[in-house]
Amino acid sequence: MDEFFQLDNKEKERISERSLFLERENVRLLEENVLLKENLKAVEEDYRALMQIMERARKLSVQEDEKANPKVSFQMDKNGNLERVNK
Repeated sequence: MDEFFQLDNKEKERISERSLFLERENVRLLEENVLLKENLKAVEEDYRALMQIMERARKLSVQEDEKANPKVSFQMDKNGNLERVNK
């Protein structure tokens, strides 16, 4: 701290201006950080909603496919041949 008192007035003024600039820049960056966090939260919520929609669409598609194409399985007969068995 003694070093500060030994500086001339120009240096003290320059340091004070730099300090004020850095404080303002810090406030600006904190505000920007808050906005970016809010935007990130909104994007994450939108992403979750989109994933839910896509999952529902996939399930509906699978159900429609199952209705159109009933499941088929195969069973081996006595001779070792595969027989088609509808479920």
